[in-house]
Amino acid sequence: MKDFTGNFCVVNGKVEHTDILNSLSLSALSVCYEVIRVDEGIFLFLEDHLSRFRDSVQTIRNNYNIDFKYIIDALLKLKKSNDLRSGNIKLLIAFHPQSVRDPIFIAIQSLHRYPTEIQYSEGVRTSLFMEERERPNIKYLNSSLQEKCRNEIISRNVYEILLVDHNGYLTEGSKSNIFFIRGESLYTAPAHRVLKGITREKIVEICRESGYPLIEENISVNSLNQYKAAFLSGTSPKILPVASIDTLSFSIEDPLMSNIKAGYEALIGNYKTRIRQTDYGIDSL
Repeated sequence: MKDFTGNFCVVNGKVEHTDILNSLSLSALSVCYEVIRVDEGIFLFLEDHLSRFRDSVQTIRNNYNIDFKYIIDALLKLKKSNDLRSGNIKLLIAFHPQSVRDPIFIAIQSLHRYPTEIQYSEGVRTSLFMEERERPNIKYLNSSLQEKCRNEIISRNVYEILLVDHNGYLTEGSKSNIFFIRGESLYTAPAHRVLKGITREKIVEICRESGYPLIEENISVNSLNQYKAAFLSGTSPKILPVASIDTLSFSIEDPLMSNIKAGYEALIGNYKTRIRQTDYGIDSL
């Protein structure tokens, strides 16, 4: 495990120095994970993340029940021990294949790469990559695919790799969802074909409440020139304009994209206000 930072982690409910992670090997285990952003000491959209974590786990072990209080206690221990006010936290639960042994539960402060102000204002470069997830709705550890995508991002010098399936349909980014804009409508891949990101779900909510047309359909790579704008969504990038996909350029100034970005920031602000008023997820359950 190399994608962590901070001096302390939580392993099976106990605060440990991160040195312990160097001795843990999860490669032979079935691992579900979740990444939660911490902003001003608040776990953003915590309930949504825990619900998705539960759904991923029950897909792998349908008789295993997630104890939300146990997880929240681990999150609070991790935040306090690392004095964490801003950053990302990763939850992992690792099951031994064909075994009734208790799983390993880990909470760590994970490395993250937030976009710069320039990237938000000028958009980011992306590139198509012929690859697809076997179980897109589950957030599980797939080290081989993740390593492939990391290598492609580095070798192509882009911010994100966009996955394309065997039928030539663009599905999602390696660590983000993607939306396109044509006319006054928003387009994205069908929910059952991608990881239903928490930010993605918030965008769906914004569109429903604001009346913005949202169309979920297969998006062919041959039709990308029909869209005027595109953006990535995710825990780390939030709403991030796409300047280009390989040699194809997109507008980074679009009213619909600006409205969705403003709506998402408003959701974050409202959530933080509610959490501060209840102290939930800050100092106590």
